Amino acid sequence: MEISIRPYATSDFEIVTSIWHDAWDSTGIPALVPLEKHVALETLRERLPKEIDGGWSVHVATADGRVAGFVAISPSHLHQLFVAPRVQSRGIGKRLLDFAKAQQTGGFTLTTPIVSRAVKFYEREGLVAESTSVHPRYGHERVHFRWTPKS
Repeated sequence: MEISIRPYATSDFEIVTSIWHDAWDSTGIPALVPLEKHVALETLRERLPKEIDGGWSVHVATADGRVAGFVAISPSHLHQLFVAPRVQSRGIGKRLLDFAKAQQTGGFTLTTPIVSRAVKFYEREGLVAESTSVHPRYGHERVHFRWTPKS
């Protein structure tokens, strides 16, 4: 599988919001999906342009020419990293994370649900868990990670 990373284009909007929704939904954490699916997807469709206007830098991963995941970063923070459920565990998430590391040479922070598969992924990739908290809106427990480049 050939994986490449490129900047988000407005033509990626539908696939990126669908990946975001489907990957989030695939975690199985009920607190993450408190709304009916069509309402939750519509919320992400409204949110993405606002976040980009607010400073998110979004890049997509393509696998064999099809958008398969995305990463959203801003200075010193990784906001979102999602891979389509149909192609998870094939190296796409690692490529997106490596891309974020290359962009954020001073390091970054991120949060993720504590019961998600992402926790082991981030630990394996060298991020350090610093603390935990409860998500203020959805109520699930989450872990706060930091990645600091080795000097």
